[in-house]
Amino acid sequence: METDFYLAQRARTRIAFLLLLAPLLLLLASSGCSIVGSQNQWNPPNPYSPSRLFAAPDPCLVAAELQYEAGRQAEQACNPASIDHYFAAATQSWPYHVARAADEDNRAAELYRASVRSFIESAVHFGRFDRARGVQLANGQLVPVTYHGFIWQPADFCTFLPVGCYQSQRLSNQYVAPGIGVPYVELTSTPQRHAFTNMSQPFAATAVLCPPPSMGGGFALQFYDPLRTSATDAGLPITRDLTAPIAYAASHDTDAWLVDFLRPDRGDVLDGLHMREPFQPGKIPVVFVHGLASDPLTWAQLENDLRAQPAIFARYQFWFFRYDTGDPFLPSAALLRRQLVMLRQTYDPLRADPNLSQMVLVGHS
Repeated sequence: METDFYLAQRARTRIAFLLLLAPLLLLLASSGCSIVGSQNQWNPPNPYSPSRLFAAPDPCLVAAELQYEAGRQAEQACNPASIDHYFAAATQSWPYHVARAADEDNRAAELYRASVRSFIESAVHFGRFDRARGVQLANGQLVPVTYHGFIWQPADFCTFLPVGCYQSQRLSNQYVAPGIGVPYVELTSTPQRHAFTNMSQPFAATAVLCPPPSMGGGFALQFYDPLRTSATDAGLPITRDLTAPIAYAASHDTDAWLVDFLRPDRGDVLDGLHMREPFQPGKIPVVFVHGLASDPLTWAQLENDLRAQPAIFARYQFWFFRYDTGDPFLPSAALLRRQLVMLRQTYDPLRADPNLSQMVLVGHS
C-alpha cells in the first residue's frame, strides 16, 4: 500500500504539472518560438580581408599581409605550405601586434590574430600539430608548443574554437580583458579522460605565437589559461575571455530538460555529477543542484560571476548535478549521494583532503 500511494502521488504531481505546462507549449508552438529562445548565439571570428592599405606602410607589415594571402591560396589548393605562410605572417606582424594589442580596430593586430588562427587551423588540418611537441614546418623546423597555468593536459586540447562574437540570454556579464594573443574555447575529448568531467567540456585558452625569452629569438606557440594567468612569461598582458566557454555551452542549449521531465525513464547519459575542470585537491567543492524542469545551465550566470572573482576561484571548485526532474525526489537524491561517495573514493580514497568535508550544496526549486 505504501508503494501504491507513492506512485499515485507521483502520477498526480506529473498530471498537474502537465496541465499547467500545456497552455504554454501551445502558445509557443503557435508563435513558432522555441522554449529556450533565440538569444543564445555563437559566431566564429570574421575572416580577415587583406587590403595592403595600411595608413603607414611598412615593408615588414606589407610582407606579412602578402604571406597571409599566400597562405589562403595554398589552403584553398589543399597545400600544407599554408602552414609556413601563416607562420611567417604571424611572426612578421608580431611586433605591431605587441605595440597595438589593446586597439581592437588596429589592422596589424587583426592580421596577427588571423594569422595565428589560420596557422593553428592549417596545422591541425594537415596533421602537423603534435599537441605534446609542436607544429612541424615544411623545412623540418619544429615550432614548440607550451602550456601555462592549466590543470588540463595537452591531450585534452582536442578541438580549437577561436572566439568571435556571442551572446546568451543566460548571461548578463561578459568578463574579458584586452591584451596580446588570440582567445579560444577548447573542447576536451569524447569520451572524457578525467572521471566526472563532461564529454567535450569547453574551457578557455589564449594562444600566443611569440619569441619566449628562453629561445633567444625563436618563436613558440604558447597557450595560457586566462582563469589563472594574466601575462606571458615576458610580462606582456594576454587577452582574456572567461565567459566564452560558458556562452559556448549555452549556445547548445536545447529543450532536453522538458524531455527529461516528460520521459524520466529514458536513461540520459548526461545525468549525474559533473565537474567543469579536473578535480583540484585542496579546493572546497560547491555542488550546484538545479530545480524542477531545469538543467545545470540554469546556473550559468552565477558560475560566470563566481569564476571571475579570484578570491573565490582560488578556494572553491564548482561541480554540477544533473538529473531528470520527472523522476521522484528520493531516487535522484540517492543518485547524488552515491556519486559523491564515488567521486571521493576516486580522488581521495584515504580521506586525506579535509576540504572535501567542507562541501557546500547550493540548490533551488
